[in-house]
Amino acid sequence: SEQDICRLPQETGNCAEFRVRWFFDYDNGECHRFMFSGCNGNENNFASFVECEKRCSKESVPEEPTELQFKTGKILS
Repeated sequence: SEQDICRLPQETGNCAEFRVRWFFDYDNGECHRFMFSGCNGNENNFASFVECEKRCSKESVPEEPTELQFKTGKILS
């Protein structure tokens, strides 16, 4: 399942084309940067902090309020 991806450990892989990626640290519930080698990682590997948070954060990342929410001042969960 999607949540299982978020439980996978950080995996840097074993190639030499290092780039900054993001992984979800399940123990503390936060996304962190890491250097990914370019291959042989796992699915807990995101291009951006926002992508990581959207997929894995226990507290959902707030979206832009809808027009109705903006008019009423109420954010519905």
